[in-house]
Amino acid sequence: MTGFVFSTGETGTYSLNSDCTGTAEIDLNVPVPPGSGLSSGVIKLMMVVTNGGRAIHTVVAEITPPFTTSPILNTTSSDAWKIGNDPDHE
Repeated sequence: MTGFVFSTGETGTYSLNSDCTGTAEIDLNVPVPPGSGLSSGVIKLMMVVTNGGRAIHTVVAEITPPFTTSPILNTTSSDAWKIGNDPDHE
């Protein structure tokens, strides 16, 4: 597991397997404590890294919104590509 921090305050961890699949968990860290038994917000992702590390494809496996007790249904996915000069891939 490797940790990360977004500039907007969210934190998380991710793990990438040798077959380029992995998981990530983003903690939303709401500024107001959510109270006993309530979530501060968590997003769990499944991912695949492709194209020599230049693309990542993610699916939200589970999301628990802030101030709730359990995950909600969602159907979110995203794709991202590295842009710009990369001497190793020219």
